[in-house]
Amino acid sequence: MQARWIGACPSLRARRKLSRTARAFPAVAAEFTSTVPPLQAPLPCTRLATSESPARMPSIQATIQQARNLRRQGQLGQAATLLRWAIQTSPATPEAHLELGLVLRQSGDAAGAEQAVRRALALAPENVDALEGLASLLTARFEFSEAAAVFRRALELQPDSYNAWNGLGVALADVPDLRGADEAFRRAIELAPRRPEAPSNYAMLLLRMGRIAESIEQSKLALRINPRHPPTQSQYCLALNYWDRISAADLFAEHRKYGDLVRQIVPAPPAFVHGPEPDRRLHVAFVSGDMRDHSVAFFAEPILEHLDRERFSVTVFHTGVLRDATTERLRPLAQAWHEVPTLGEGQLFEFIRSAKPDVLIDLSGHTAGGRLLTMAAKPAPVTATYLGYPNTTGLRSIDWRIVDAWTDPPGAESLATERLWRLEGCFLCYRPPRDAPPVEHRPGEKQPGAAAPVTFGSFNTISKISDTTIDLWRRVLDACGGASPRLILKSRGLEDEATRSHLLDRFDRLGLGRERVELIGMTPGKADHLALYHRVDVALDTFPYHGTTTTCEALWMGVPVVTLAGDRHAARVGVSLLTTLGLADMIAESPDQYVAIAAGLARDEHRRRALRATLRERMLHSPLCDGRGFAERFGGALREMWRQWCRSRAR
Repeated sequence: MQARWIGACPSLRARRKLSRTARAFPAVAAEFTSTVPPLQAPLPCTRLATSESPARMPSIQATIQQARNLRRQGQLGQAATLLRWAIQTSPATPEAHLELGLVLRQSGDAAGAEQAVRRALALAPENVDALEGLASLLTARFEFSEAAAVFRRALELQPDSYNAWNGLGVALADVPDLRGADEAFRRAIELAPRRPEAPSNYAMLLLRMGRIAESIEQSKLALRINPRHPPTQSQYCLALNYWDRISAADLFAEHRKYGDLVRQIVPAPPAFVHGPEPDRRLHVAFVSGDMRDHSVAFFAEPILEHLDRERFSVTVFHTGVLRDATTERLRPLAQAWHEVPTLGEGQLFEFIRSAKPDVLIDLSGHTAGGRLLTMAAKPAPVTATYLGYPNTTGLRSIDWRIVDAWTDPPGAESLATERLWRLEGCFLCYRPPRDAPPVEHRPGEKQPGAAAPVTFGSFNTISKISDTTIDLWRRVLDACGGASPRLILKSRGLEDEATRSHLLDRFDRLGLGRERVELIGMTPGKADHLALYHRVDVALDTFPYHGTTTTCEALWMGVPVVTLAGDRHAARVGVSLLTTLGLADMIAESPDQYVAIAAGLARDEHRRRALRATLRERMLHSPLCDGRGFAERFGGALREMWRQWCRSRAR
């Protein structure tokens, strides 16, 4: 899970034109109806002619203020022209360079923005606003250590800067220095208890550290301060998926609340020029922040590779900043690929609309890189959400949510604002990692009767380790009696001492006992990560938020997975995966059954050996790894969605 930070530095953050007050929300609608003007001469009323006499020319400071007002109105081209005139007239004015940096950042020109801010700092090295602006830009391009150093320099000059403490927390969270981030966010909240950004960001940090209840409280605090701020409500929705103390109905209500907020600020969908031709070649586009070494990419790749190009053309709008070898491998699979991480919501809306997709599919939902405001404005005739988020978006303007009958059985319609499209079979297709090591038998399994003590494992993110999950695991270990079972947990974040300590304290408090648990943090690469399954006999799923990639990886490495079925999509993904592989007997319908299944596998060494020897082949020849067959079903679903839209146009 990657956090969506809010307001790392309000003076130069990547803005989506979402005000912290309801009064400014109408400005968002204006952004969705206009593009950024070209950087040309300003309108006649603001044109500055150098031939004018000094007495008639406005002051440099007045020009900067005029540009600032234009920026706040969304007139970025005119603001940039004024500022460039000011810089040409008075190149040693740091405020002009700094304001130009703001304008360029909002225009999507991060490189130009950084250049302008660095010029401001060259002129005024102790300008705190410029330091905070530079640090924010460094954070946006994932230069976290350098950003933290710049934020600290700003704090040396202005120790009570809320923006710097909040921004420092964001940077340190991804260094990672989670303890330092914790202290920075708490200091920011102390300095400005009525500002919502720091508690929102602190909530995301706490979620990453597995401190779910505290995360929920910080999100509630941010929403009490500003109850009409969609990004904060979005983060709250994300966090609630991990909480085991909220009903499915109440969780849906919070997502619907997000949709209600967005509907007030996003304009009505535009008219479409697409002709209602039901059987022509369709232009399908995907919006995702995760086209890299990420779980979403593992499941999206078979679709991109196998979608029939005679019937579909494919475009990808990649909103994430990070790119890697996976990005480069996926790029040729699309007819068009656009890197758009710096575009604001309105700019992205216009850019997508100009590409004229027939069907637009969101792959991020409320996670980092998600662009739900763009999706809410409906840049394509047919819109859908899929894969990257285990719940409804809360947006009525998104037409479909792609699921299956196991994750979302009949009746699940009441928990979604979108219409549910249930794919035949599993809603996922898994692309196994190319560098996975071969399956190896556990040492005690090489010779029947020479069994080592049973080892359970879970490599899910610690955010998914709810109190309910810990209690289930305690009961499983207790049920194995004198066999001295152990539990291996591996997750990003467990290399952090504060996170480890908090989790071990929870184990002690809930009766699991830290002495029965081994914690492992990040490993150098995917192969090293997967090789740790050689030490695991049985994988235990989390609840109420199941594993997805983690479950597939365990099975690929020959390790059976036990899951507990719940009443919402996130608590039924394991049901879909295991049913598809013919392993329904590993799906529990109650906590007691979960314990019984896991303890039974621990005692059944013969079955564990057989599963370890056959699971990889079973997966490889199952629908779960049939990319071509899955793409055919997925394409058929998109075609029928399009046909329904065409029929609605004909009425």
